[in-house]
Amino acid sequence: MPGTSLLSIANAPDDTSRVVFSEYHAAGAISGVYMLRNFRYKYLHYAGGYDPELYDLEADPEELRNVAADPTYAHILGNLREQLLAMIDPEEVNDRAIADQRKLIDQFGGREAVIARGAANNTPVPGEEPEIVR
Repeated sequence: MPGTSLLSIANAPDDTSRVVFSEYHAAGAISGVYMLRNFRYKYLHYAGGYDPELYDLEADPEELRNVAADPTYAHILGNLREQLLAMIDPEEVNDRAIADQRKLIDQFGGREAVIARGAANNTPVPGEEPEIVR
């Protein structure tokens, strides 16, 4: 897979030009979210056409002010979006994630069976059943 070992990153000098990418597809969420973070900015892109978020971490380290709609930041928003699209197709990846989630739900007996089972509240120790919260 593309990327760099976290161990080598931790042992290397700080690289303020490095961009960090992550994606999140919560079970049952209506949209996957993708994040790009560079030294100063954090960009969040939501599949399905939802409004993006952009935070200027230097001016707003607590991420309290989404500046995505601020024209002053339009070039930064566009640049980060282009970087994301050069890496992945967010809609296609989101569609695959949702399809995979549907397969798992079907594999475990369907939506109602999964809901009735409850949620695991931790990652189980290998060989043990997860603790179920009802």
